[in-house]
Amino acid sequence: MDNTLQQKNTKLIWTLIAVVIGMFAFATLIMPPLYDAFCDWTGLNGKVELKSAAAPEVKSDNPYLVSTETAEAQAALDETAPAIAAREVRVQFIAKADRSIPWDFKPVNNSINVVPGKASNIQFEVTNLTKTGMTGRAVPSVTPAQATPYLRKMECFCFQEQHLEAGQTKLMPLQFYFTEELPEDIKEVTLSYTLYNMEKKNGSTN
Repeated sequence: MDNTLQQKNTKLIWTLIAVVIGMFAFATLIMPPLYDAFCDWTGLNGKVELKSAAAPEVKSDNPYLVSTETAEAQAALDETAPAIAAREVRVQFIAKADRSIPWDFKPVNNSINVVPGKASNIQFEVTNLTKTGMTGRAVPSVTPAQATPYLRKMECFCFQEQHLEAGQTKLMPLQFYFTEELPEDIKEVTLSYTLYNMEKKNGSTN
């Protein structure tokens, strides 16, 4: 009976030893990989491996959906393409002095091309050829007359009288534009200015 009990005790001891060895092997060899896999899957304990993935290629049959590379290439192509010419109107300038005022009166530029809706600047040069001071004023006219409603002047020497001393030369500004509603069939406009002696006119009315 003692031998039987001793055999059972020995068997129990070896069983316990085997269990301890098995637990140790599980804890050291099997548990860490399982724990890492569990953490990778759940994100616990900060064990999340961040990987930079390439952006997926998007394919579409929509012709209006273009990639960034395609858009940049198109923009570069557009820069090299010739610009569409804006509509231009030729404007001629005529300046003359009435016989009542001996001044030399002329535009600095005889003509320019303008774009409807955009302001343009030009100057007129006037010289008093007499030995006394005189006052004159320019009276404007527009040809063709159909262009008159579309003409806008921001600054014009014709708005007021101009006084020049004897022998004085003066540059007089004109800033204007035509509205975009200017009819398409008007390709050329002439702006004329005639100078009159205002002192003689004022003297005749007194």
